Amino acid sequence: MLDTEATTNQACCGIIPDDRLLPHYLYYQLVHDKKQLESLSAGSGQQNISKSILEKFRVSLPPISEQRKIATVLHNVDQAIEKTEDVINRLRRVQKGTLRNLFRNGVGEQSETKTTPMGQFPKDWELKTMESVGTLINGDAFPKEYQGSSEGDYPFIKVSDTNDYRRYVSGAQNYISQEIAEEVGCNIQPEGTVILPKRGRP
Repeated sequence: MLDTEATTNQACCGIIPDDRLLPHYLYYQLVHDKKQLESLSAGSGQQNISKSILEKFRVSLPPISEQRKIATVLHNVDQAIEKTEDVINRLRRVQKGTLRNLFRNGVGEQSETKTTPMGQFPKDWELKTMESVGTLINGDAFPKEYQGSSEGDYPFIKVSDTNDYRRYVSGAQNYISQEIAEEVGCNIQPEGTVILPKRGRP
């Protein structure tokens, strides 16, 4: 919703409610109907919804008093989320500074550091390649005929699955059985494995 007078480019469509429809209620109605709106998009490349399609899109129209109640409840939830996100953002800034300090100076009174190809860190730390301190395993091809199962012995992790988790990946959209894992030749990676996407969103 605009909170000031403005103009938009051609990729936007302004919806100005009449006196039967509260703007806040309409906003939440469209948030609720997002998937339906996306299903109406047409064209290759960018998803587009034409003004003529939007004009025919139906929205529910309860009495104004009920619209106001619905909008107020959802607005209060939004405010709570914004406050929580503000706290999370502050904590992430603290975490970033703490990470920088710990990986540069270590823990305790270590003050002497050295410069390495990976930056500065305490003088008594070693610099090792990952292959010298662990085993790196490439992921496996996932035949289409085995995709789509929500049950099995192992989650089959794709890059998109890692986007749903902050730190621990505990599930996936696809699962495979022990039998299929052996047939495909999957490398079963143990709990505690650190997953690094090689492509897609890191």
